[in-house]
Amino acid sequence: MPWSPDTARAYAGLGPQHHIEILRSVVPELLGDLSGRRVLDFGCGPGRLAVLLAEQGAARVVGVDESPKMVEQARAAVAALGPELRDRLAVHRGTEADIEALGTFDAILSSLALMMCPTRDRLHSVVRSLVAALSETGRLVVVVTHPCFRRRDYGTFRYELPDDFDYWRSGAPYDVHLTPESTDESAVITDYHWTLGDYCRAVTESGAVLTGLVELPADRDEDGRPSGPPAYLSLCAERR
Repeated sequence: MPWSPDTARAYAGLGPQHHIEILRSVVPELLGDLSGRRVLDFGCGPGRLAVLLAEQGAARVVGVDESPKMVEQARAAVAALGPELRDRLAVHRGTEADIEALGTFDAILSSLALMMCPTRDRLHSVVRSLVAALSETGRLVVVVTHPCFRRRDYGTFRYELPDDFDYWRSGAPYDVHLTPESTDESAVITDYHWTLGDYCRAVTESGAVLTGLVELPADRDEDGRPSGPPAYLSLCAERR
């Protein structure tokens, strides 16, 4: 579902967020060497990860987002880059229904987008379209907030769950309060709870095989070891 203009504006105003830095360190491992690859960033938001993918050496990065405001902001971010990066990036407004027209991709990243699917049908529709867009040797990485730790608060975001929240109640809406350390600004978005099993089934029923589940911590101790519960979960998949 598209974000309201006010929500999109507030989100973009938060600046670079913690999960961007977390993913910066693991994207090469999760997606593999992107040199010369054609890459899709589905649910690209204001374009921060699309730029990161180009910086990682992708020959072409295509960002897609349903929100007109997000697309506007992503295109502005691309326009501000130097020509070497700018010429390898494109941003389109669209949904999963528009992916087929963009061709196939060697790598696909969808970060923090699947939680915005309000129904199981939409969840499966998105994942099917992403898998269908993979080349024969392509790799899909989906990043979601970890569904098993909704009751925890993290340094840069916290959940506001309904009193009757139940892990097993798939599709239940909840609010996420984003409060990055780098700004006094904040934003509230509505996501939908899907269980770990829901995400895995969406992938395996789409014609893909899961190749890995990677839990990502929000914080690390002074020795670099994970500290506290995992904040994010990455599902890695390839076509059968």
